[in-house]
Amino acid sequence: MSLFLKGILIGLLFGVPVGVFGLAIVSDFFLEYQTVIHLAGGGIVLLMGIRLLFRKGGAAEVPAVSGI
Repeated sequence: MSLFLKGILIGLLFGVPVGVFGLAIVSDFFLEYQTVIHLAGGGIVLLMGIRLLFRKGGAAEVPAVSGI
């Protein structure tokens, strides 16, 4: 077995469990704080809507996208 293939095998052997462990940590974080994340996201959308409503000219002055 060449040195290159041994390096790939060792990299996969040690890299995959670390990646799975990292995904588990991120997943646990999102599951634990999902209510806070939902409230923060909803608040941001609400603030964006309020800013749009009270903007001068309203939504009628939003420039059209051209060049597509």
